[in-house]
Amino acid sequence: LSAHDDVYCRSLDIRNSPNMAFQDKETNEKWSTLANCTVMEGDFSVSMITSSNFTHENFPIFKRLRVITGHLLIFQVSALRSLKRLFPNLRIIGGQELIMNYALVIYQNTHLVEIGLPKLTTIINGGVRIMDNTQLCYSRYIDWSQILIGPANDILTDQNKGSDSEEKKNFFSDLCSDDCVPQNEHRCHKRDHMLSCWDAETCQLECKYAWNDDKTVGPGCDDDGERCHDQCLGGCSAPDDPSACHFCKNVVYQGICMDKCPIGLYEIHHIYLVRRCVTIEECGNISAPVTMESTKKRMLIVENMCRVDCPFGQEIDPTTSSGCIKCEGYCPVKCKGGTIDSFARINDYLFKKCNVIEGYLEIELRKGLDAAGMEKIGEALGYIEVIEGYLLIDFSISFISLHMFKRLRLIKGSILYRDRYALAIFENANLRQIFDIEKRPLVIGNGTVLFQNNRMLCYNRIKALIDHTGLTDVKENDVSYYSNGDRAVCDETTFEVQTEDVHSFGFMISWVAFNTTDMDHRKFLGYQVFYKKVDGPDPSLSIDDDRSACSDSWQMHFEPEKGNGNEGLNRGAGIFAVESNTWYAYYVQTKLINHPGARNAISKIHFLKTLFSTPDPPKDVVGKSLIMKPDQIDLAWEPPERPNGDITHYIVKWQVLGDDPSTVSGNVCDDKTGAGLRHHKDISDRFTHAPAQQSCSKAGCCDCRLLK
Repeated sequence: LSAHDDVYCRSLDIRNSPNMAFQDKETNEKWSTLANCTVMEGDFSVSMITSSNFTHENFPIFKRLRVITGHLLIFQVSALRSLKRLFPNLRIIGGQELIMNYALVIYQNTHLVEIGLPKLTTIINGGVRIMDNTQLCYSRYIDWSQILIGPANDILTDQNKGSDSEEKKNFFSDLCSDDCVPQNEHRCHKRDHMLSCWDAETCQLECKYAWNDDKTVGPGCDDDGERCHDQCLGGCSAPDDPSACHFCKNVVYQGICMDKCPIGLYEIHHIYLVRRCVTIEECGNISAPVTMESTKKRMLIVENMCRVDCPFGQEIDPTTSSGCIKCEGYCPVKCKGGTIDSFARINDYLFKKCNVIEGYLEIELRKGLDAAGMEKIGEALGYIEVIEGYLLIDFSISFISLHMFKRLRLIKGSILYRDRYALAIFENANLRQIFDIEKRPLVIGNGTVLFQNNRMLCYNRIKALIDHTGLTDVKENDVSYYSNGDRAVCDETTFEVQTEDVHSFGFMISWVAFNTTDMDHRKFLGYQVFYKKVDGPDPSLSIDDDRSACSDSWQMHFEPEKGNGNEGLNRGAGIFAVESNTWYAYYVQTKLINHPGARNAISKIHFLKTLFSTPDPPKDVVGKSLIMKPDQIDLAWEPPERPNGDITHYIVKWQVLGDDPSTVSGNVCDDKTGAGLRHHKDISDRFTHAPAQQSCSKAGCCDCRLLK
């Protein structure tokens, strides 16, 4: 069940009955193709099968299905007791299309007793939601963090069986104990000292190669726990074999995973489709799957890619309609507008790198996102230059700023929100900054702006945008002085900080005490030092880039104010427990209770590099003697997990040992002569046997007192 002889199929929706399947109307794949499918390029859903006329055995079996590139949904399905019979070999869920940030959703299935996906190793993008399955056992101890590898990786599962009354919970708790007896318990993963089991006989296997030492995603393991080839993702059927991967990290050609396609072949480039190498003829015969943003259309040949649209700076060749040519002048990538109400909807814009939004763009992300999620949103929206209609952002609790619109220069307003507004920003509880108009000027072609109930967004920032765009028809009903920024400290100034000392384990910084004259110094709490790892000094780095109100990419150290700021004495802080030989960015911000006359201060971003320190010891040191060279020993080792600097050389020390078999080597890092040697008498000398006396009548029994 590896990439050899893969059978590709498209999305499938089994609904109302186990034998009632719905497909894309332009696909019409035969059931025999679906039954033998190994890679489903799309979504798989089983839903709303509630009739009492069906049994567990009525559901079809997808014995060869190994990969689903989209999401897997099991919703309101009666009679289904386990997914093990349905998907006995499912290993990868891609999550290229999500359901409210989730790639695997198992919800409200009344008879489901176990999840039963023992082969599942990897969910590339998206989280897991398993809720309201009243009879479900075993799900509590599955360690989903070992399976989820993408930026959107929320885990929402019932921790107790049942979600109804306590009586029903206790009833089902008596029915299942989460106990399992797997055959290979030594390879089982454990969570909270409990075996992670899919069912009564199968556990979640431990794989030490699922992640690399540098915290990047590893190739995974074969069924015996051996390391897969580096081109693999999510495991393999044989170790160190690029043709045995369950899924490829890069591209696949003739069942072999590789970095890039051979010369003369083209890599498929589509959000749903597996990255595989095809000929020109094969590319022309592929029709792109329907997404929420596009109808089915033929793929195009663009340089070494087989893709659904032309890249930036190119347009469809009118003479052939099967390729792209360079544009004359400005040639943006155009995308249809719409509503982004989940992290999954970001993928369309992230994949296409849209420059022009045709129509309106509405963003309503009520669910909190972490810093990695905000970074992806920044990547997706950072290419947008023009919005032809209006831009609406509301109820997006994670947003601290709108700096993710790095290239936005024009909102045309050809379509207006409520027939008046080209830009509407309201009910964003944590929004503090809007567009970075100093770096990228913004023009509003038609209409005006709406700002209401953004309680951390200061009015002076809104006023600066209004003055910048030259809008004059802005009334109090459009922008309220009272409902924006009423919880923020809007009188802000700057102050200077400096680096005092740098070590391998930390650094010291100092600043002049903040002057609290003309404000109530009793409500001044202290200073917040924000710092994070960076690749190096970056003058373009902004405090507000890719930040989320729910999970900050900056770490924070709080330094309380212990004196009176009017004294003018220096303040400082020590930041420790940082990594050696690493670049850090930091800035300092004051912290105070909001009150009349309150003023805030914030420094510029500074950069420093910590000093090097002693590296970790090399890993996996192996020595081997050679028959042909009896006076030589070959040594091999892996680099240290934490080098803590730039390693220039290694020092090898050795010691000649005698032939005494009782000599046992000790600490090889201790170079004192003889310090690493221990001598033991023969183990038989540790026991003194008295004359044999049988003290019990049973054969094979002896008196323990005879052993001294």
